[in-house]
Amino acid sequence: MPEKKEPVFVPARYIGNTPIGLQDNKRDWRNIDGSKRTDLILNNGDTLMMPEEEIIGFTMLEDPHRQRDPLHLGAGRVVLPEHAGKSAEELDALGYVFNVGRSDFRLIEAEAPPAQPLSDEPPFEPPMQVESEVI
Repeated sequence: MPEKKEPVFVPARYIGNTPIGLQDNKRDWRNIDGSKRTDLILNNGDTLMMPEEEIIGFTMLEDPHRQRDPLHLGAGRVVLPEHAGKSAEELDALGYVFNVGRSDFRLIEAEAPPAQPLSDEPPFEPPMQVESEVI
């Protein structure tokens, strides 16, 4: 069997339509600020730290001939460099298995800081174009 790595936790938002309960014996649930989660009921819009592979899915590469153990390639859709550019059918024939993430959670992307001006000068404004008459 493939070696199991410790999961990477990422901030996620619950987007399901109905409240769900978190199993209190499954893991130490954390809020996105790292504090321990006390409420084990998730409502739409609630955030928490979740294993990345549960949110965005993961890729396995299985031996089509079943002579080698499957390779866990990582979170998301991962293709080895030597297989880059191949069609979905070709990847399937090579043994790629793309597991999708949970549809009731969304990854919270890191927000970019607001753009700051490089100087205190007002931004450059191009000159206005005016029509001229030929006399």
